Formats: sequence, C-alpha cells, structure tokens
Amino acid sequence: MTPSITEEVVQYQETGEGWKALSDRISLYAYRYPRLASDWDEDRCSEFFMSFYPRIHRLVERYRPDFSFETYLCSCLKWHMKTFLDHVATGEFYDSWWTDPERAEIDGCGAVVELPEGLSDGTVGGEMLRTDEAGRIADPAFRRRFLYVLMLKAADLSGSQVEALARLVDRDPAVLADKVRDAREAVSWKVEARERLRRRRNECWYRMKDAARRGRAEEVCEGNRYREWKRKEQTWRRRYKSASRHLKAVKVHPTHKDISRILGVPQGTVSSGLHLVRQKLDRPDTKV
Repeated sequence: MTPSITEEVVQYQETGEGWKALSDRISLYAYRYPRLASDWDEDRCSEFFMSFYPRIHRLVERYRPDFSFETYLCSCLKWHMKTFLDHVATGEFYDSWWTDPERAEIDGCGAVVELPEGLSDGTVGGEMLRTDEAGRIADPAFRRRFLYVLMLKAADLSGSQVEALARLVDRDPAVLADKVRDAREAVSWKVEARERLRRRRNECWYRMKDAARRGRAEEVCEGNRYREWKRKEQTWRRRYKSASRHLKAVKVHPTHKDISRILGVPQGTVSSGLHLVRQKLDRPDTKV
C-alpha cells in the first residue's frame, strides 16, 4: 500500500532520506492543484508551479503533524494561488503602464534640458539670436556668455545638442564635448541624487496607479480590502507629490567656480557673464 504524503514527510523528517521521491510527489500534487481548483490553462499552471516549487522544502521542514500534510499543503497552495494572481495582475498592469503615454510624460519630467527660456531655440527676449555668415552668435561678448550658460546646463545636454550648439559658440565640437563632460563630472553626485529621486517618484506614481486599480476591483465589495487599497492609494499619492516637489527643487548646475576652472577664465567673469545673460532675458533691450 502506498504511504500517504504525510507519512513520507514524517519519515523524511526523522531520517533525512527519500527526499527525491517525496519532492517529486509533492511537486506533482502542487502542479495539478490549480487545474482542480480553477480554470487555469496549462501555461498558467506551469508558471504557478515554478513560483511555488522553491517553497516545497521549507514547507516540509516547517510541518508539524498536528494535522495531515495534505491539509497543510492545500492551505498553502490556496493562499499562494491568491498571491500569484495578484502578482500576475501587477505584472500585466506594469506592462501596460510601461507603454502608457502618461507614464512616459511622468518619467521624462525633469530629464530635459532646462536652458533659460529662449536659449534653447535660438531666441533671446523674443528675438532670434543674430548669427554671422559662419553660423556663430554675432556678438562675441554674448557668444562667450552663452558658453557659460551651456556649461551651467551641462548635466542635461545630449551629444547631439552639444554638436549643434558648438557652432553657435564658435567651439570645436570635440573640445566643447570634453568641457561639457568635465562639467558633468563635477556634478555627478547631484545627477545621481536626482536619478534616485526620479526613480522614487516613478515608483510612487506606479504604486499609486496600481492601488487605484486594485481599489476599483474591490469597490463592489465595499469591504476592508477596498478601504485598505484606498488608503494605500492616498499614501502613495502623498509620497508621489512629495517626491515630485523634491525632484523639482533639485539643481544639478556646476558652480561658477567649477565653470571658471574648466574654461580657464576668472570666476568673477563667469558670474558677471551669467548675470548679464539673465538681465538680457528679463529685459530684452538691455545691452549685454
């Protein structure tokens, strides 16, 4: 007569022998269980089994013969089915969230170059930058000060932007790229801090949306789980807003001292040049 799983488990606990046969038997039971308790297809049953399999040895070690191992195993399988479905639903939501245009907008927040208004599109105070026949900024003084602004925003400049802006400031693209890289390295720790905040903000946004989705699924029940998910949604919303505020406040600009060191000009020249550029942006008629 074939011994029950409970008997085999007790025997293994006492002797430490027969694990292969016991493991195979429990594995078969666990694989078949969802087919008997649900309408899952074979693929989902396989995924469920693969997620449950690492738990088997631990279940055998923790079992105490106060009741049959089969009862204990069924209870664990039933609970794992529930958590597995939650995990699947979360994964499916994440997949849809990852391609959501709203997520892309959120994720991109703060990742673009934030040059002073006008400088990114070649205008100052509503007027186009005057360039000479070589495509350089015509005013040599403003051209030099414009370079300080680019260095100030080095952490967010892409390679293509550096190449395009090099002509405006009359610099070799390779040389300007080296200077931008030096400026970026000077604020690397600030960039890393911003990236951590950005990941935190994105995680909060995702969890807020996921909690809202789960809350809607439980809304018809009006039970504790519905209220729990609503509380979680509110919590993650607060955290998302907090992370967004902190992210918006983060500045990754190199100091004027860093810029003067990298470009080899006096720090006072950099500071006064940036001040004059800001003045020109605020008052277009001001000579710079």
